[in-house]
Amino acid sequence: MSRLPKKLQSLKFAHAVSAIENPNRIRAEKKFKAKLMTELHDRSRQIVIEKIKAKELTNFNAREFLSTHRLPTPMNLDKIKKMLAQYGNS
Repeated sequence: MSRLPKKLQSLKFAHAVSAIENPNRIRAEKKFKAKLMTELHDRSRQIVIEKIKAKELTNFNAREFLSTHRLPTPMNLDKIKKMLAQYGNS
């Protein structure tokens, strides 16, 4: 994942210096990055939902959960509390 922003940045730089052969590659790289970020976010949400349904995550331990679990994408306390309310675990 860390190579992707560098590749996108180098494409943009190359295009700024002189026109690259296929400028649509920049758009394709942006779309690919967005797809990856969407998938990672979905995986993070699924992890949180599974913990909620297993009654391992509640409003009382949500802050501790965030500090101890490493999710694929960052999530804040407000998002987790909304998910807790949505899935009925208080």
